[in-house]
Amino acid sequence: MVNKMEEGMIRLANALDEQDMIGFTRSFVNDIRIGRESVNRELLPWITEIEKSWTGVLFLGMGGSAAGGDFVSALCDQEGTIPIRCNRGYDLPNWWTPDWLIVATSYSGNTEETLSACEQAMNQEATIVVISSGGILSGMCELSDTMYLISCPGGQPPRSA
Repeated sequence: MVNKMEEGMIRLANALDEQDMIGFTRSFVNDIRIGRESVNRELLPWITEIEKSWTGVLFLGMGGSAAGGDFVSALCDQEGTIPIRCNRGYDLPNWWTPDWLIVATSYSGNTEETLSACEQAMNQEATIVVISSGGILSGMCELSDTMYLISCPGGQPPRSA
């Protein structure tokens, strides 16, 4: 049985959560499952083409779009065999070389910093996996034979995507 204080807290949370961030948080595990199931060799045959021994993986992203890279980086620091790093800037790090896989994440596909660093990597013929719901970043994949798009559904507030 829910007491009056709990009822009040639930009402307050619902009133303050105008964009349903609680709902997006609750669906996070299911979103990961759906994303994982969408990335398979039958639907995305290029995955087999880019499988190789990378020196490392560099995530490009800002804000919530960089959070996935931070998560993977933290896991790999404990359990991984190659370095995974995140870059939140307009330029690639000085130490980066094309034997690192790039994963560019931008929910909108229009994040300036991600676009700038991604263009630099593209000009150096990097292999780039783009995760986006559209925008310029998704369009860049059509201009390069070494850029691959994993589309994600739009419609969420960017910080929850």
